[in-house]
This record gives sequence, C-alpha cells and structure tokens, in this order.
Amino acid sequence: SGATKAALRSFARTFAVELAPRGIRVNAVSPGPIDTPTWDKSFPDKATVAHITGQMREANPMQRVGTREEVANAVLFLAFDATYT
Repeated sequence: SGATKAALRSFARTFAVELAPRGIRVNAVSPGPIDTPTWDKSFPDKATVAHITGQMREANPMQRVGTREEVANAVLFLAFDATYT
C-alpha cells in the first residue's frame, strides 16, 4: 500500500543519515505497478487483468507498467554501481 511504501522510504532516509558517517549507503526501491505472473493467478479472468492493467497504466506518468527485469536492474545498480545515489 502507499502508506507502507511511504514508511519504508522514511526508514531508508533516516537510516541513510544515521549510517552515512560510517560509510554505509542506504537506498530503497519503491516501484509502481510491475507486471508479474501474480496478476494472472490473482485474477484468472483475462478481461479483469486487462482492465486492471489498463487502469494502472493510465495512472502511471510513463503510461506503462514496469517489468521485473527493470526492478532487478535498479537493485543491482544501487547495490554495486551507485556511489552517490
């Protein structure tokens, strides 16, 4: 939910400030709607999946849903390549 994501982002910001003097970076990944097989299992009716996906797509500034690979790439970047993010 939105409240849960906001709480996790708040924890990440607090931990980032607290741990920075020790050289520890803290980041959080908070993706929007991601296309996963869970949708098909949660909503066996394909029309329902298409309707919900369409609503999510319209509500997203990029007008699309993300992929699992995009989230994985963001996590890998933050874990290994990001030095000032």
